[in-house]
Amino acid sequence: GAKSRLRDHIKVRIDEIYRAFTFGQFMAVVTLCRTLLEFTLKQNAGKLNIILTNENGWEKSLSQIIQEVSIRYPELSVHAEAIREQGNLVIHPKKRSIVAIPRVLEKEALETIEHIVVIIEWIYSEKQTLGLKCINTK
Repeated sequence: GAKSRLRDHIKVRIDEIYRAFTFGQFMAVVTLCRTLLEFTLKQNAGKLNIILTNENGWEKSLSQIIQEVSIRYPELSVHAEAIREQGNLVIHPKKRSIVAIPRVLEKEALETIEHIVVIIEWIYSEKQTLGLKCINTK
């Protein structure tokens, strides 16, 4: 399956995400999903045919990388953007953020996991390695 084609550092991070969710560490889950998204996109830049630096040589932000991925692979756009936005709410909280309400955060954490799973499965699927577009699962 797809998990057998994952690199060990991806497997370790996925296991950590599930462990954090099990222990109710919902902000950690969202943050880990966001970092895994960035890591996965950067590690697969060649396969995804994206450039990680701007014309000035500076590394692109996650937002810029997602924009480039979304142009080539629109089926990933909603998933990547949802992970980035939720991650930003946790990393850069606002004064009256609903992210602080446990049941809301649990739901957001679960949805963020669902989004990262779609992206990981898509990037590491056999169809993608053959250069064929995969069908969006959502």
